[in-house]
This record gives sequence, C-alpha cells and structure tokens, in this order.
Amino acid sequence: MDYFSGEFMMDYRVADLEGLLAALRSEGIEIVKEVEIYDYGKFSHIIDGDGHNVELWEPVDDIYDDMVG
Repeated sequence: MDYFSGEFMMDYRVADLEGLLAALRSEGIEIVKEVEIYDYGKFSHIIDGDGHNVELWEPVDDIYDDMVG
C-alpha cells in the first residue's frame, strides 16, 4: 500500500489505537497497515466502508508539541 493512494485520506487522532483496532477488527473493518510506533505517536491505516484509506494516529502530545513548536 502506498502511503497516500487516492484523491484524499482522512486522518483521525485517537486515544487508544490498539483498542480501537481490536474493536474495528471485530466489526469486520479491514486493517491495511499494522501499528507503527514513532517517538511522537502510533499510526495505523484502515479502509472505510466507502473504500477510502483512513489513517489513525495516537499521538504522544508532549513530544509532538515540542516538534511543531
């Protein structure tokens, strides 16, 4: 999967990425990118009901805030 493949991609900040992914899996949602962990947060990608790529991000706010000023 390309990072961005399509006309647009939604990006949502979430509080509990692993918990959300477990709930989405149980509902039959396609997880197309397993969790990637960086200093500033965790990321994953799903495909929504309309076939669009959606990025889910659980930020580490202190580190992210320092990065962006």
